[in-house]
Amino acid sequence: MGGGRLPFIDINKGILILLCVLSHEIDIIDSRQYFVVSSIYDKIEYLWVSFFMPSFFFVSGFCSSMNKSFKSTLWQGLKTLILPTITLTFLCSLLYNLFTNGLILNELMSSLKRLGTSIVLLSGNWFIQAMFLCRLIYWIINNISEKWLHRIVLSVTLSVIGSILSINKVDDFSLGLINTMIITPFFCFGQYYKNKGITIQTQKISILVFLILYFVFLLLFEKRPVLVRDAVITYWNIIPMLLLGVTGSIAFISICTQIGSNKFLEYFGRNSLVVYILHIPILGVLLTINRAIFSIDKLAIVLVIITYLLTLLLITVMIQLLNKTKLKVLLGRF
Repeated sequence: MGGGRLPFIDINKGILILLCVLSHEIDIIDSRQYFVVSSIYDKIEYLWVSFFMPSFFFVSGFCSSMNKSFKSTLWQGLKTLILPTITLTFLCSLLYNLFTNGLILNELMSSLKRLGTSIVLLSGNWFIQAMFLCRLIYWIINNISEKWLHRIVLSVTLSVIGSILSINKVDDFSLGLINTMIITPFFCFGQYYKNKGITIQTQKISILVFLILYFVFLLLFEKRPVLVRDAVITYWNIIPMLLLGVTGSIAFISICTQIGSNKFLEYFGRNSLVVYILHIPILGVLLTINRAIFSIDKLAIVLVIITYLLTLLLITVMIQLLNKTKLKVLLGRF
């Protein structure tokens, strides 16, 4: 496929990151017990949670080039993922601590400690770790064999091993290695889609298989069918979960290709990394400010919407500031 930005890819990432912000807002509200909204949200979230995270890695595979050297791939990941994440996370941590606890030495030391931990653990964020390591692992797989069947088999095998380690709660010392192993096939299929394309018939079959598996999981599980982070993987459903993620990712990107152009979604898709890094601390501050109001159940949904929109607005302001300064490199990308 040719160079330049593809609207359907930015739309794909835009929708995913907007859903991510909404999901985390509900999680924060639920964890702080402001009011019960998760029971309503969980029913809605079932619509996308099964392919939500796999799709990020599918589209990342689509956007990544494996024609570079390992050194170049490593450096690009450090520059476009790890550096922006560590820097912005440190600044957000410092500002959030100052906002919530005032200007005291302990809060500065706490933020510096978090900075050190982030550097050692490649940002300390499982998603960024997995996104970074996935590129490096797939680079190795890509150079082992030129045959797509071999690459897919290797990726799926790695995922199965990672799933088994996850089931047995093996500790990877917070480096995100197990999550990376589980998620690698989606990056692989994104690469396949980029290089080989997917026929209309394959898209239709993927949508059909996804819907069948989706309703099977809906009937068999009380928990959401999440593949990584709080996963509900068992020995018998490893392969069905992989199929659910792959077919869901293909179905979702197929739908995005039909949207055409949407400047709003494309904007957030282009800046998805900054949105991902900034939305948690901004949500935390806004929800802290609105704590008293959120105790009024009748205003709950209204305030969820207001907080969500304010978060997006503040993130947009930050994106514009970064774009107009020498700190533009911190916009990063995944």
